[in-house]
Amino acid sequence: MVRQPGAKGSLSHRMFVALVVACTSVAVVVTIVASLIYQSAFLADEHEQLAGECRTIASLLNLADDDPAVLSELELGDIRATLIDPDGTVTYDSLAPADELPNHEDRPEVADALAEGSGSSERASDTAGYMSLYEAERLESGQVVRLSVDRAGVVAFLFQDLVLLALFAVVLVGASWLVSRRLSRRFVQPILEIDPS
Repeated sequence: MVRQPGAKGSLSHRMFVALVVACTSVAVVVTIVASLIYQSAFLADEHEQLAGECRTIASLLNLADDDPAVLSELELGDIRATLIDPDGTVTYDSLAPADELPNHEDRPEVADALAEGSGSSERASDTAGYMSLYEAERLESGQVVRLSVDRAGVVAFLFQDLVLLALFAVVLVGASWLVSRRLSRRFVQPILEIDPS
């Protein structure tokens, strides 16, 4: 008994399933690897830009008498600015009342800035799928100015492109179906044409 092309268990059906599984696996791996590479390069650029802004603000604060007043006048967009005393006490924060924030002495970027003059770190953000980037500079007064910004992590990158990935999956399944039908016909047709007599 010869199975109809496309029937469950037929050669074309098995080829279709194999192609979809293989192509989907490759697509998922390539997407994840590409997202990791892109995120790594993106975050490195963001760190460099944030560090430059932090150095500029530190230079400005070194010339000023009232650092919190200067910081409050700056237009920083989505960047958060924090001024920290040498003992870790927060004296100014652009997003929250300073007296409500915990001691920052043990934060890696602050500890590095106090010890070496500058510090950098990144941590998972309170916003799911995002990373918080931190850059800190020690001022001539001994205080530390720290800038931070939230940027999309790998999960957020993938979810931003979810519609594109879904569309790609539909195209992939359609292409796999066409290829499997053509291949199976090419293999099966000569067999069906064999004259058993």
